Amino acid sequence: MDVGELPYAKIHPLIKALAEEKRAKFRSCLDIGSGLRIQDSWFQRFAYTSEPRRFVAAEVDPEILAQLRERGVETLNPLEQDTREMFDLSMALETIEHLRPEETVGFLNFCARMTEKLFVLTTPNFEYWRNMKATEDYKECRWHPDHFRYFKPNSDDPHDHKQEMTPRILESYIRQSEFSSGWDVRIFRAWPWRLVDEAREVNFRMHFKLFLSAYRT
Repeated sequence: MDVGELPYAKIHPLIKALAEEKRAKFRSCLDIGSGLRIQDSWFQRFAYTSEPRRFVAAEVDPEILAQLRERGVETLNPLEQDTREMFDLSMALETIEHLRPEETVGFLNFCARMTEKLFVLTTPNFEYWRNMKATEDYKECRWHPDHFRYFKPNSDDPHDHKQEMTPRILESYIRQSEFSSGWDVRIFRAWPWRLVDEAREVNFRMHFKLFLSAYRT
């Protein structure tokens, strides 16, 4: 699978481009692993929606669920609620890195089963580091991204990061999941950075995020 490049930091322009390409409109949105920074306001304003514009936040953290419900947000706890409902648009933004490797394919299968049209995800891009150490091409780049401090692969805290996601690893998970057939899947490097070591006049180019889109065919 070829990996594309995108010049922006957020997933929303990609969703817009795919809606235009597929001539799609979305009546409902499921925000998987939403946290408290949910996408409901964006979805209500998004040009490629239609009535009833239903938004649901999927979470497993009881405290987050309680706060969302206090705000009047419709919620779903997939550990407690058995639903076969599907949503036109599903998104898992900064979620997959919180799962252990053995949980990841099952999570993606859940996302596929919940999605009628388009699924998107974002995750930090770790392809420049392995086990918290820079790869050969980046070993002289004396910079670590902010999400390093959350990387605790043996932690039981659901808010910690358990995986160093790369394009190759993400593609491997997709090939093992229900997204492997009947979906137009695309992986992108996104949020480009250029770091300059002015003392040694060396440039380092990298992409801070990985985006994935999967459109049901």
